[in-house]
Amino acid sequence: MEYNVRHVQDFLKKATRILAITGAGISRASGLPVMSSEFYGIRLEHLFSLEHAQRHQNEFERYYRKMTKEFLHAEPNAAHRTLARHGVHVITQNIDGLDRRAGNKNVIELHGNLHAVRCRTCGYRLPVFQMTASSWQCMRCHGALWPDVVLEGEAVYDLWKAVCLASTCSAALVVGTRLEMSPLVKLLAILRSRHVPIWQINETAEQLVPILFQARELDDECVTLV
Repeated sequence: MEYNVRHVQDFLKKATRILAITGAGISRASGLPVMSSEFYGIRLEHLFSLEHAQRHQNEFERYYRKMTKEFLHAEPNAAHRTLARHGVHVITQNIDGLDRRAGNKNVIELHGNLHAVRCRTCGYRLPVFQMTASSWQCMRCHGALWPDVVLEGEAVYDLWKAVCLASTCSAALVVGTRLEMSPLVKLLAILRSRHVPIWQINETAEQLVPILFQARELDDECVTLV
């Protein structure tokens, strides 16, 4: 999608409620794979299917542990940090937690967070690093722990919150995703029905997102100097 960068900069400078809807592409510069990639010989989209996880639970848990260790080494890139610095509300498909690690407190993780587990019985949630090396048993009720991520075939988290954001924002960035899958395609429909300006960034998000916010950066510096 082509657009005038200066026009976007000027618009974002004045916008009061900016929304970013992000996918795997925003984290590519942090060294993380997209869902169509392979992880130790298995396609991620296959690994994170509900049917595969249920049929091959031991394999799923083994790959999950490998992934959490490797993903913990990833750092937020300039795109994550820019969105966080400007208080942009983020709706993300990603499970890497990089938006929160960048300091953004306005994040909806539709597919959960790779670095947490949840008890299937009582709902107790804890960071994955607090688990013992071998136990997948809840320390509170002894129920089964499970990665706190939404698998393909499961309902996403906090969709109503995402709908509220799409219904109230004044500008939207779509970063690293094409919004072709449900339910995000519904959010796009809401934005279009409200005639919200939408700018899509599919490549080099770590470079382009900071550029689009440069006018706000300069404005913030002027305020600080005064």
